[in-house]
Amino acid sequence: MLKYIILLLLPFATLQAQSLPTPIETKIEKVVVFRSGAQVIRKGKASLATGKSQLIFKGISPKINPQSIQVKGEGDFTVLSVVHQINILEEQKKRTEIDALEQEQKKLVEDIQREKALLEVYKQEETMLLKNQDIKGEQTGLKTSDLREALDFHRQRQIEIQSKKLDLQKTIKEYGEQLGKINKQLFNLNQGKDLSTGEVLVAVNSKVALNAAFTLTYFVQNAAWYPTYDIRVKDIDKPLVIDYKANVAQASGEDWTEVKLTLSSADPNLGGQKPAIPVWYLQNYTAPSSYNFQPVSTTTATASNKIVSGRVYDENGNPLIAATVEAVGNDEHGAFTDENGYFAFEVLNNINQLHVTLAGYADVEIPAVEGSNIRLREESANAVIIIGGKTAEYDDPYPNAPARQKKQQDDFNGGLFGQNDRAYRLADKKAEEKYKQVYSLVNEHAHPTSVTFEIELPYTVPKDGKTYTVEIKENEVNARYEYYCAPRFDKDAFLTAQIVGWEEYNLLSGETNLFFEGTYLGKGYLDLEKAGDTLGISLGRDKNVTITRTKAKDFSKNQVLGTNKTEYRAWDIAIRHTKKAPIYLILEDQYPLSTEKEVEITRIEHKDGILNEETGKLTWKLNVEPNKEKKIGFKYSVKSPKYRNFILD
Repeated sequence: MLKYIILLLLPFATLQAQSLPTPIETKIEKVVVFRSGAQVIRKGKASLATGKSQLIFKGISPKINPQSIQVKGEGDFTVLSVVHQINILEEQKKRTEIDALEQEQKKLVEDIQREKALLEVYKQEETMLLKNQDIKGEQTGLKTSDLREALDFHRQRQIEIQSKKLDLQKTIKEYGEQLGKINKQLFNLNQGKDLSTGEVLVAVNSKVALNAAFTLTYFVQNAAWYPTYDIRVKDIDKPLVIDYKANVAQASGEDWTEVKLTLSSADPNLGGQKPAIPVWYLQNYTAPSSYNFQPVSTTTATASNKIVSGRVYDENGNPLIAATVEAVGNDEHGAFTDENGYFAFEVLNNINQLHVTLAGYADVEIPAVEGSNIRLREESANAVIIIGGKTAEYDDPYPNAPARQKKQQDDFNGGLFGQNDRAYRLADKKAEEKYKQVYSLVNEHAHPTSVTFEIELPYTVPKDGKTYTVEIKENEVNARYEYYCAPRFDKDAFLTAQIVGWEEYNLLSGETNLFFEGTYLGKGYLDLEKAGDTLGISLGRDKNVTITRTKAKDFSKNQVLGTNKTEYRAWDIAIRHTKKAPIYLILEDQYPLSTEKEVEITRIEHKDGILNEETGKLTWKLNVEPNKEKKIGFKYSVKSPKYRNFILD
């Protein structure tokens, strides 16, 4: 009977064995990381029997985009179908491992608590023995034999207690080390909430039995990279060095171990479909507001209330939309600015301050009055600003004193520089040599819409979501170094590097670390979207350049004639530096402008300075020799009624 049962089960066992898919061991060989997402390329081999068979790729990411899966094979066979699925059993296996570790963790905590409690008991016994020893010593009439016996007892018990304490402390330490290892293992296992793994089932049909090679390609979302730069200047007569780096992170559910990375500036998530322009109908615009914003006039204010109003601008004078303006002390009263930056609302008479906020800008508080003009400054955690802009030829780089230099000066006056006086040194020479070896193994390709960097050295990027640095390349760039100073506002000279033809280096916008003459200056941001033919990089203050601006006392005086007075002013500006080579300096100052007919301003002299008639701004373009003082200056007078007072210094 048993023989017949076995014979009946054999066909079923054979059928079941034939229906199980054949596993393929694969290894990730290459990953193309996009600005958002990554393409993973796995390779493996399998033996195929004649006819139809099923293969399974196991242990891959559970976060695959199923539509992106591609399977290619080398050999005389046909791929019939490709199916992606999640391995729940693998997830249960990991969950079981976590449960076991948590139980062991709980037991170790209890063991440590028990050993510590026992240690405390021995400490208390030790204290009691010491007290009893004191009491024995104070007693009189004690026999010598009794005293010797008591001392022997105390000594023996003290030895036993100290031995027990040492054993307990050793045990507690061992338990603590075990607990630390378990905590670390649990942390690694719990990195991802999704503990499942992915699988790809592939059905193939082969005419003959053969050994086949397979390539599996798929796209995962949980990966990205962004660029950063180390910008180093050893001296103003040396080229500028740009170390190009990538910060790569991924949480795809699978480790990338010793793989070849390709970094692409493309973003597949953006799509490639060109936009279709709909019909544009103009409609009345209502500013968004949780306060039901309504512009009001002063006639609507009651006796106990008042109207506050004004306009909010950015640093360049552009109106800011949807900035929040609230009454300090009563945030139920407020408004959002409209499309022209205006706001107006009613508050109680006892409200004296308004709080103005807008994402990306520094908060400000202003007096609660009517007709306020508010200028918000962009927030920045960086210590250095990098600005790109279009300039003219070298001998006349700023013919119209462009806004870039003014913005630099405004940012410097706002305190972005000088917040940290600590000096940071460059990495040692060995690290630099290592970087150079890495940079020499990068293949760079510029495409019509993107740039790719093929990193030849293999890298490991775990699935923990942390950021890992990948060295891309090092560029030695010829830069034109210029100094800028506006001594009326800040007497320090700021060094800038002007780079022509920066497009050939395939740079992308990103954070920077700036170094000058071996000193770390701080962080900045390379904003290439605003760059023109020339990329300008600000390298901070150079204390080796000294600039003074003093009032010439022999010319500066006041004269009164009838009902009018005339005030004369002259300013002497001296430049000196201790650099090894001459420097090119752009220095800016200004004449005051009159807004009233009864106030007349006469521009007397500004030798070698370029005057902007509309703004009154003066610009000098100077070549300053080392250790030689360069002097410039300008003079003007202001005629006004003698009862008027102006700040002319």
